[in-house]
Amino acid sequence: KFDRYYIKEYEEETNLRCYLLVDASASMNYRSNGVSKFDYACYLAAALAYIMLNQQDLVGLVTFSDGIRRQLPPRSSPGHLRAVIDSLEQMGPSGDTDLGRTLHQIASQLKRRGLVILLSDLLDEPTEVMQGLRHLRYQKHEVLVFHVLDHDEIAFPFTQLTQFEDLEDETHVIADPRAIAADYQEQIQQFIKDYEVMCRRQSIDYTLFNTRTPLDKGLLKYLAWRGA
Repeated sequence: KFDRYYIKEYEEETNLRCYLLVDASASMNYRSNGVSKFDYACYLAAALAYIMLNQQDLVGLVTFSDGIRRQLPPRSSPGHLRAVIDSLEQMGPSGDTDLGRTLHQIASQLKRRGLVILLSDLLDEPTEVMQGLRHLRYQKHEVLVFHVLDHDEIAFPFTQLTQFEDLEDETHVIADPRAIAADYQEQIQQFIKDYEVMCRRQSIDYTLFNTRTPLDKGLLKYLAWRGA
């Protein structure tokens, strides 16, 4: 038009849009030492948010139990980390788990593709949970599952007659741990393995976290994914 040649330049947007999904159902309140599963998930989520925001990525937060309880939209502003931490501090674990339905609800609300990190004990029907995770993958999100379990849930160190309580429906069962330890260990290991295999089939990155595992394992896992 002006008898001149122009070169159009543009900078590709490389900032990541990340959604942290933190399970705040009652089962996350279990602890065998000073740190509950919910505490551990919150510490991990806050540390991840800190790293992402320092990289100028956008960070959103969703806390849930049988549905979405609190939601912060993705932002990268300097004060957003405080908002994330405040939201986590004000939230206590309560209510039943309906993880599958909640994941469908979240997937329907996330309009822009990004990274979704689920921090949960996954104590719900695995088939329904995986359907919710598949919905996120269908929406083209990258998905990381940080499976948070208490040390005692994995190791089952009980030796004396013990009363076991369901934190969500308040069912109480008195049992001799020595009589059920072998079956329990087999089932918990199968439970973990099933999630690991099902996630791999959906190209979902799965990592198990024992609440006694240093938090830097989770941060290194994320950084390895980010650098891939």
